[in-house]
Amino acid sequence: MQDFLFAEEFSHTPLYAFPDGSNGGFWVQLRNGRITVGTSPASLPALPDKKTEGRYAPTLPLGRTVVSVMTEGEKKEQGEFVPKAVEHGHIKVYSPSGRDLEKFPMPKVPSSDPDSIFSYYK
Repeated sequence: MQDFLFAEEFSHTPLYAFPDGSNGGFWVQLRNGRITVGTSPASLPALPDKKTEGRYAPTLPLGRTVVSVMTEGEKKEQGEFVPKAVEHGHIKVYSPSGRDLEKFPMPKVPSSDPDSIFSYYK
């Protein structure tokens, strides 16, 4: 298994979750077959292989998806949503480490939410 570090960082966070107005986020590291999870963007152990940065509200729908269980309609909707969010400067997905991200397929898990979550830009 190849090592991998994923992170998300949100700005413009809701006061109920971040009363001091700080950025929120999390990271997940797969290293030597072990999983480590952190809850603070400031505690990243290294440059992430994939990082999503953005305003809290428009980034949330992107992070709550599992591509492998999305319907074709949901994939189409996400395909329209993401470019709009990026165009408006609300979401940025990139690789600070510069590693090839195509080598990491999405996991397959069952979906229990049939409703669309991409309503932010409609």
